[in-house]
This record gives sequence, C-alpha cells and structure tokens, in this order.
Amino acid sequence: MRWAKRSPTAPESRDIRNKAFWDKLHGIFAATLEMVREKAQEMGIDLDAIDFAKQEKQVRKRAKEQPYSKAAMKYIRMVDAWFNSNKDLLEDQSDELQTLAQTDIPGTSPADEA
Repeated sequence: MRWAKRSPTAPESRDIRNKAFWDKLHGIFAATLEMVREKAQEMGIDLDAIDFAKQEKQVRKRAKEQPYSKAAMKYIRMVDAWFNSNKDLLEDQSDELQTLAQTDIPGTSPADEA
C-alpha cells in the first residue's frame, strides 16, 4: 500500500493535535541541528566536547552575583519574612472573609473587604 506524502503546508501540519504537526516539527528541528553541527564543524568547534551543564552553572553563578539579582533576592527574603511574621493575622482575615462569604449577609461584600 502506498502512502500519499502530506504537503508541509497542509492544515493538519499546523494542528498541534495531529501527528503531521509533530512530524513536521521534528523534521525542522533535525534539519536545524544538522545545520548547526555543520557550521560548528566549519568553525572548528566540536559540539560534543562542550560541557553545556558546566557552562550553564557558570552563567547562573554570574547572574546571581549581579547587583540587581542580589537586590531581588534580598527583597524576596524580606517579603517572605513579612508573610511568615504575619501568618496568623492573614489566616484570621481569611477565615473572617470566608465566614462573611458563607453567611451571605445583605450589604456586605467579601470581595470588597479582601
């Protein structure tokens, strides 16, 4: 049985729920990888010899050392500490709003109170 080759522009090749889409995407990625490997080889770069995990760790380390990253982490710690120190107050307020919502008292608005 001969199978008809699907056109790469067929509508099913753009539908992520269709196998044709994934087949087309696989082909694009495979061709792209091959082009990258060829260009790297032309430039004398051995992609298999590069330790990408190590490079990723170095990039993350340098990013964490940036002033804005340090300031952001300090802010995160401050906000986390505030939430922790106000946990009881926030839980009490939550309980109060839930009770208000459940009682459905006319003239009250739990959403506005929140």
